[in-house]
Amino acid sequence: MEIERRWAPLARVGVYAPGGSAAYPSSLLMGVVPARVAGVGTVVVASPADAEGGLNQTLLGAAALVAVDVFIVAGGAQAIGAMAYGLPVLGVAPVDRLVGPGNPWVTAAKLEVFGECGIDLPAGPSEVMVVADGTADPVHVAADLLSQAEHGPDSPALLVTWDAVFAAAVEVELGRQLAAAARRDILERSLAKGALIVLVPGRDAAVGFVNAYAPEHLSVVVDDVEEAVARLSNAGSLFVGPYAPESAGDYASGANHVLPTGGLARSCGALSTEDYGKFIQVQRISREGLAAIRDSVESIAQAEGLIAHKRAVEVRFEARP
Repeated sequence: MEIERRWAPLARVGVYAPGGSAAYPSSLLMGVVPARVAGVGTVVVASPADAEGGLNQTLLGAAALVAVDVFIVAGGAQAIGAMAYGLPVLGVAPVDRLVGPGNPWVTAAKLEVFGECGIDLPAGPSEVMVVADGTADPVHVAADLLSQAEHGPDSPALLVTWDAVFAAAVEVELGRQLAAAARRDILERSLAKGALIVLVPGRDAAVGFVNAYAPEHLSVVVDDVEEAVARLSNAGSLFVGPYAPESAGDYASGANHVLPTGGLARSCGALSTEDYGKFIQVQRISREGLAAIRDSVESIAQAEGLIAHKRAVEVRFEARP
């Protein structure tokens, strides 16, 4: 008896690359490169034009670099629908799976078409959490909070600490950096809506809070950092130590930045090559192999009342005229 687990790449994958007010060639690469590694046959990308109807040249360059097969200029729910159901008039077939982050409309659309095709995970608005104590640099922490809040006014940014003096220092530093920020309007709206400093009684409480919240991005800058990291089980991507900003993971560290949000890190991980294929079980069973498990199969089938299952084994050992 031989059981094989065979890798089979998907035939067609759709990648959503956010755009519009800001283009994200990095998200296009994060979605397409694993597809190419997995051996996907056809890669379809959808990304919206800007307010003037133009496409970001860097985004188009990234699409050419990784040899995207079809590029659909559309955003939001309509882009998801185009990839899930196809565009028959243009000869674009439906995809087998949709991947990529997006706004709440994109997330809702992905959930709506799930069943017509597969999806990676409903990766919604970006979020960041920093767990830090007095050993951290308030300047670094404030910069990390702002870097993810920059995605939009629906992006939560949380600091978790048990050091009230340090928390106050970060708050002051946030104000200082915000005053000189290039995208101050977006940052102010984001911080007003989703910024929070969580003061906890101690280190253990911080670990418990993080695991319950399950953030997308989690920066950890505390004393004895590896002890804390070992106990942090729910996060999309961890950034450990003072020189691991989230932006490194967004662009160049080698980790994927398409991550679970909204607490889904309790059950989901980052987008990876495995999301672009499947494992097919192949079972090769000889007469001797079936004889070895015959009693088990027949007993379980009998217990479940599935007699035809039992007979499918029995007939193979019955003498025939």
